[in-house]
Amino acid sequence: MTRARGTCGKGMRLRLNGMSELPEPRWLRRYIDHAKDCLGLHAWEILLDITPTPNPEVESADATTYAEPSYLYARIAFRPALVARETNIAKVLVLHELLHVAFALRDQTEDHLNYTLLKPKQRDLFRRLSTQMNEQSVVRLSRALLDLVEPSWQASKAKKNAS
Repeated sequence: MTRARGTCGKGMRLRLNGMSELPEPRWLRRYIDHAKDCLGLHAWEILLDITPTPNPEVESADATTYAEPSYLYARIAFRPALVARETNIAKVLVLHELLHVAFALRDQTEDHLNYTLLKPKQRDLFRRLSTQMNEQSVVRLSRALLDLVEPSWQASKAKKNAS
C-alpha cells in the first residue's frame, strides 16, 4: 500500500483484525460517507482507525492517510480527541485526509517518476518540495471545501432527524 502524499511518516501500524483501537464517533462515519460523495470518492473503501498515535513515527500527527489507488482502498487514522465531537476543526481534518485519498493516484505516479527518472541525490529534494506543495494545497482546499460540503451535510442531518 502506498502512502498518500502529505501524510506524516512512513508507516502505519496495521491491526490484524482491521479494527480501531477505540470506537468510531457516531458522526464520523456518516460525515466521511457524505464527504466522499461530495468529492467523487464514492467507489473508495475507507477504513477508519481511531488511535492515540495515528502515526507512531511522527508523534505529533493528528491524522494519517494510506491509500492504494489501484484498489480504491484507503485507511485513515485519527487521533480520538480531534474527532470525538462534530466540530468544524474535525470536519476540516476529515476533508483534508479525504483530499489525500483523492490525490493518491497522482502521488503514486509522482513517486514512481521520482524513483525511475531522478538521480538518487535529486530524489530527496524533489520529494520534500513536492510534499510541501501538495500539503499546502490540501490545507487550503480542505478549508474551502468545508463551506461547500456543510450545507448539504446540514440538510442530510435535518432530513435524518425529521424521519
